[in-house]
Amino acid sequence: AVPGIADGDSRPLYPVICAGMAAIGFIPLALKTNRMYNALYLFNNIKESWVSREALSGLLFIFSAAANYIWPHGVLEGLAVLSAAGFLVSQGFMPYQGKAVSAWRHNRLPWLLISAGLYGGAGFLTASVGFPEAAGPGYIFIAVLILSCAIINAGLWISHIRYVITAYSRNRYPAPFSPIYGMKTVFVGHILPMMLLLVPACSLYRTSGITWVDAAVTIGAAVLMIAFSAYQKIKVVKTFSGLMPLALSFPADRGHKGD
Repeated sequence: AVPGIADGDSRPLYPVICAGMAAIGFIPLALKTNRMYNALYLFNNIKESWVSREALSGLLFIFSAAANYIWPHGVLEGLAVLSAAGFLVSQGFMPYQGKAVSAWRHNRLPWLLISAGLYGGAGFLTASVGFPEAAGPGYIFIAVLILSCAIINAGLWISHIRYVITAYSRNRYPAPFSPIYGMKTVFVGHILPMMLLLVPACSLYRTSGITWVDAAVTIGAAVLMIAFSAYQKIKVVKTFSGLMPLALSFPADRGHKGD
């Protein structure tokens, strides 16, 4: 079996990989302040700034995930999970809090970004968990978790596309995409990865167990999920930015729920 959570003698590497990627992401943020110690000012406004909350959550996640890999403990694992959730939520609400682009101050935006982050995380989990000789309760739970992330993200993505098309049509502008575009992206980004994951899932019930072909298919599905998550974040921010010149009714208060 590929090393992963199925092996009793080996610990999963995906928390450490994710912590390392988060650490790499903080390097340009620190360098942007010209002097490394100026980055400490990021933590000055945790009560009001989502940027400060993201920085704090990210650092907590990096250290707790790395520490839990070296010294496994339930407290460290729980801290890693909570800080990762805080990091994800902070990233979703940062554009929403910003004042530079008023169209970003729409309550659809943070949930779309958060769900895209969860779906990308499900892709990393898919590629990292390893393959057992038979399906156990842990893998059934992971399968349900991945499928849930896909369904939620697909639903929010379709809702976003419908909202943008309606907003453009009300202002008599051509929409940047059509309903067919939504169907195509949902197929490539959600349905196809889930169909690919059926291949190793069915192999779990064969006497021969998982093959390297199954592993390759699983990695392919994970790559599709991660790539679509990144694409979705970019597309969501760009389409909300494109709504600005349309003179839509975006009231200043953040309680606007749209259509």
